Amino acid sequence: MDQHHYSRQKLWQAIDSLVGDGKLRNRLGYALAHLALLTPEDFPEELRPRFEKLMKQLNDSRVDFAYKHCEVNVRAPRSGRIASEILDIYVTLRGGL
Repeated sequence: MDQHHYSRQKLWQAIDSLVGDGKLRNRLGYALAHLALLTPEDFPEELRPRFEKLMKQLNDSRVDFAYKHCEVNVRAPRSGRIASEILDIYVTLRGGL
């Protein structure tokens, strides 16, 4: 069995959350919900520092609400860089395009 299947699945769900309408900060919040189910140990050794850095960026800007999903309080261009990093980690984990 593929040992990184679960991490690829959660990364793909995060990417799917990033595509669509609405504010990127809201879409990053949905992506974070998927990524929060992962740990650095779910990744190959070489991707762990990138994943840890990504999660720190997302969690440092996280805003929780009692009545709706969290959002990540960041603005462009940083929000775009974070979204791109999620995609790039996924592509790297898959072995490229």
